[in-house]
Amino acid sequence: MVKCAMVDPEVAADIVISNSQELKESILRGSERLRQASADERPQEALRKVFASFVSELARKQFSAASADGDQMGIASGGLSEDASVVCAIMTEFIAHLSTSWQADTAKQQRRAAKVARALGALTINEARDYLFTWDAFSPPYQERLAAAKSASRWPGVLLITLPLLPAVASMAFPYAPASDSWEKQGAFFGVLIVACACMYYMFPIFLLSVLGVVRTRKINIMLVAWSFLAGATASATDFVGAVIFQVFPLPLQLIIGAIAGFSQVVWLWWVLNAELRRDPAFRWRFLLVCMAFTLYMIVFACAFLLLNAVLARARPLLEIALTVVYLVGKLMWERFGIFLSKHLGADIMPIFIYTGSVSYETNFCVALAGGVHPGAFAMILGIDAVENIFHLVSMARNPSPKVQQFIMAQTLLREFVEVLVPAQFLLLLTVLRHIQPRYNNLVCSLSDEAFRSL
Repeated sequence: MVKCAMVDPEVAADIVISNSQELKESILRGSERLRQASADERPQEALRKVFASFVSELARKQFSAASADGDQMGIASGGLSEDASVVCAIMTEFIAHLSTSWQADTAKQQRRAAKVARALGALTINEARDYLFTWDAFSPPYQERLAAAKSASRWPGVLLITLPLLPAVASMAFPYAPASDSWEKQGAFFGVLIVACACMYYMFPIFLLSVLGVVRTRKINIMLVAWSFLAGATASATDFVGAVIFQVFPLPLQLIIGAIAGFSQVVWLWWVLNAELRRDPAFRWRFLLVCMAFTLYMIVFACAFLLLNAVLARARPLLEIALTVVYLVGKLMWERFGIFLSKHLGADIMPIFIYTGSVSYETNFCVALAGGVHPGAFAMILGIDAVENIFHLVSMARNPSPKVQQFIMAQTLLREFVEVLVPAQFLLLLTVLRHIQPRYNNLVCSLSDEAFRSL
């Protein structure tokens, strides 16, 4: 009660802990009386009166002759039965001391509280530092695959970089029917749109199998391709039906609506997996975690980022600079969720999280910035990238373990690879499309020759 009276009322409410609400309220009421007495014009006399009332209350109480510990052990405490006079005598001496030295004891108690607060603050800072700078390490099998990849052929990687551009370029080279023709003559347009959506949705099953560690068989690969076309057809059909209903094409928020419609087919991925895995309760929990990751990906990259792109295209310079930070926050949310999942699924899932997040982040930035951006926003992007790299270098310096350094370096190199690859692919694709049929791409045809060269 005395300690509570020496601190602020808000702090006192957090100090008292009891499973009896009545007892807690009684202690707080007593501390408030002491606090008011200490603020009186004659604090010593006022405190003496309050303490005297407390002693009178103690004199009416009964005290056991056995302590709590002694009672449990069956050993008498050595005290006298119902000896309230001894307690009152002790409290009388205590009152005489506090009545004259209340201010000094209050200052001492507040210094102790400040020291504890600083210690708790340091603990919180250490926890935050550990959260930021504590890294995991790849599993031994994954490290073996990384070591084997150093001596592997480079040609598969080169093909994986260049081949994805071919479908995008080919889709613009088709002899599409004029937009004024009837829908029966728009078969090439409908077909290309479904294939394009299927290619985009194919990343979901690949992500699923990579995170869950499922071995891919020929049957699973065929079913994954079929699922991708199902999701692509669902997304395309939703946009087409919406355009017919509302008599407008393209449909407002068409990309978001189509993305959500195609994502609804993710439930069928459960049946792509082996029956033995589906019967495993632990695997079901892992699958649920991956579905949570899918949902977050759709919210951040397929919905929020697309809306940010639209806002950024019409934003003023200061808002452009602020929005670049929002993009980074979205990507960090995705990566932090990957760290959360890695505690349950293993650190080997982090490369796929880093890759998908970085590709989506860079692609959205390329689309948003292609129409021109304020130099301050571009400088902010470069600054964010530099700070991110410095953070990873500092993390490597703070973690001398070779396995941890390998883990950090793998993520850093993967980010840098994507940051170089995606803008290069984007610019190459725009250049090719501009010389084929630029009217079929709204981003390309909206740029003047001068604006295009400035890219």
